[in-house]
Parts: sequence; structure tokens; C-alpha cells
Amino acid sequence: MALEDLTQRIAEDAAAQRDRLLDDAKKEGASVREELMSEFAASKEGKSVALKQENERIRRSIRVTTAMKLRSHELQQRRQLVQEVRERALAQLVALDDTAYTQFLSSRIAELPGNEGQITPAARRKAATEAAVQASGKAFEVVEEDASLQGGFRFVRGDLVIDASLEALLSEFFAGRETDVASQLFPATEQNAN
Repeated sequence: MALEDLTQRIAEDAAAQRDRLLDDAKKEGASVREELMSEFAASKEGKSVALKQENERIRRSIRVTTAMKLRSHELQQRRQLVQEVRERALAQLVALDDTAYTQFLSSRIAELPGNEGQITPAARRKAATEAAVQASGKAFEVVEEDASLQGGFRFVRGDLVIDASLEALLSEFFAGRETDVASQLFPATEQNAN
């Protein structure tokens, strides 16, 4: 399964969560507005001009504060959803069966420089990593597993160390696509923000 397809599926799940967040924000805004309007209506009936001005100042202050809180909450939710996308993608890559995992790794191993070096596989993935090395046409030595890796591998040749763990590969993938992921998760709000 391509990571882009996975991101799209997760984006659809996140869109529903985003819609709930926006509905809640609209309801809260309507409630504050209704309260302010009733206070303003009461102040119109016999209160002094100074009191009306004070009420308007308070009203503006509440509107600004509410808008800032809503924006802060929305941004926090966005960060949380993007993090969930990363975590789900990692979980699905870790859960790949040996055949898919071997195919995934063999293309990464084939991109490695030269034909000498050591590959440290993730825990419980040594056999699949050895099969991936063989499928890549390279002759790297597969050494003992590293329990700190959830998936992928670490390549070492002399002073050269390449972290091709699933975590590192996902970080690299998302680094260049954070804006794309955010626009898939929040298409309507991105347009409104501009």
C-alpha cells in the first residue's frame, strides 16, 4: 500500500473530526454572540452612553479572545491530527506482512551506495531484511537485530551511517509534504485562512 494512499485514507477520517471541531466552534461563537446581543439589548433600554460604550468594548474584547482561543484550539487539533496520521502510517508499515515488507525494503536497499557494508535490521525482521538484501542484488552483511528499531534498518559502511528506520523514512516523507497533508486534512479551513 503506498504511503500516499494511506495518507489519503487517514485524511478522510481526519476530515470528519475536523468538521466536528468546526461545528463546535460555530456553536460556541453563536452562544457568545447571543449572550452579547442580549446584554447589549438590555443596555439599550435606559443605560447611559458610557455604559453602552463599555459594553461594546467588552463585546469586542470577548470576540477577539474567543476568536484567538478558537484558532489556538484549531491549530492544536491540526497538530494532533497530523501526528495521528504519522503514527497510523508507522503502525501500518510496521504491520506489513513479510512479503510486502521485503518488497518495501528491497527498493530502499537497492538505493544504497556501493555493495559493501552492514545492515542492522529491526527486531523480529532479520529474515525479511536478508530476503530484501538478496532481492536488491546487493551483497550487504545483515548483522544482529536492533530492538530500538520498529522497522526498516540502519546501514553502516566505514564512517557512513544511513538511518533507514521506518521512523526516519516517515519523517523524511512528511518533512517535504506537511503542507500537502495539512491541506488534505483541512481543505475548507485552509481556504478560509487565506
